[in-house]
Amino acid sequence: MKIAIDVVPIRTDGQVGGAMHVTIELIKKLAQMNDNDNAVKIVLLTAAWNDQAFADIFSRTTVDRVIVAPADNLAAAGGIRDKMRRLIQRLRRRPVRKGLLRRLGVDLLFCPMSAVTFYEDGIPAVSTIHDIQHEYYPQFFDPQELSHRRAFYQEICAKASAVICVSKYTKATFKEKYGFPSERMYVAYNGVQERLRLPSPEQQQAILAAKGVGGDPYLFYPANFWRHKNHLMLLTAFSAFCRKHPEIEINLVFTGALQEENAIIKDAVEQMGLTDKTRFLGYLADEEIAVIMHHCAGLIFPSLFEGFGIPLVEAMNFGKPVLCANTTSLPEVAGDAALYFDPRIPQQMEDAIFSLLTDSLTREKLSAKGRERASLFSLDNMAGQYMQAFQQVLKQTAPAASCG
Repeated sequence: MKIAIDVVPIRTDGQVGGAMHVTIELIKKLAQMNDNDNAVKIVLLTAAWNDQAFADIFSRTTVDRVIVAPADNLAAAGGIRDKMRRLIQRLRRRPVRKGLLRRLGVDLLFCPMSAVTFYEDGIPAVSTIHDIQHEYYPQFFDPQELSHRRAFYQEICAKASAVICVSKYTKATFKEKYGFPSERMYVAYNGVQERLRLPSPEQQQAILAAKGVGGDPYLFYPANFWRHKNHLMLLTAFSAFCRKHPEIEINLVFTGALQEENAIIKDAVEQMGLTDKTRFLGYLADEEIAVIMHHCAGLIFPSLFEGFGIPLVEAMNFGKPVLCANTTSLPEVAGDAALYFDPRIPQQMEDAIFSLLTDSLTREKLSAKGRERASLFSLDNMAGQYMQAFQQVLKQTAPAASCG
């Protein structure tokens, strides 16, 4: 089996969120697998702006690469969503895509970032569906972006032979909103990533000191500054908590890219008097993320909408107690290993924070259950589920399903 994997949309600066890291780990596992005793061959469809990064990542593997997108000026004004929309539209018009997969001898096209940009008739395409947030929170998108997203998913419906959803929730919502046939839908949970490895104790302390988080205990929220991540509501709850419980020493640490879009967040921090209680660390290297996660008092995750919730599994894998929203896919992922709250109600967030910080039994229970829960989300399981879906699609060799 030879699989072409479209990684063109991936920006290695983290601006596409956690899906980038999952995709890289998945490709590593797929490259080690066999299909009916034959090695799986992988060819990455890369872009001029990320080809070298993928060359470095897969330098010791048999993974091949083909640059299919030349250099483009993505530094123009606009957010990452606008940039990627313009990029995909340009790529659709490029003649280089015609016949490319056949020339490469590809059996299947895999699109881990959803877009079926390099689809060719007669070659099955499988798209990963991460979430369809725009259908539930359209107010978070401008009209142009909303129109693009709906057309984007309609194209997936028209061209993909199958979709792999990252949770049962995502599968159910994609079927509900787009009418994709159930028999062409699969679920593959994201796996715990092996990238988050701790350095030596000395290096850990150096990282904590460099990032200014080596003193008081802190809650950790790793998320890009997109509106659905609900940073403002978290800050509102945290501000109220700090006023009511000045005796409890606790800070709030944020990581995530898109720093140009978080001016509103930082302004809110100043107005709420939280400057000394919050840290914005930006986009961090894997080793730094591991250290910040390892030393936090707990993960807090107030997102309004998720298709999976990768940080939950990462935190549980470190044995960290998890506080999270009771919405969308999050209860499916965290199970009984989290303390839940309604992300639209600050008082519930306050109560969850108070319970975590004042009840050692709650912390111990969540930590133990979290480690057990994290074991369900292995990379091997994820890769196996994807491979089974690929094999099933190739057996069916049916034309793409269209949405209702």
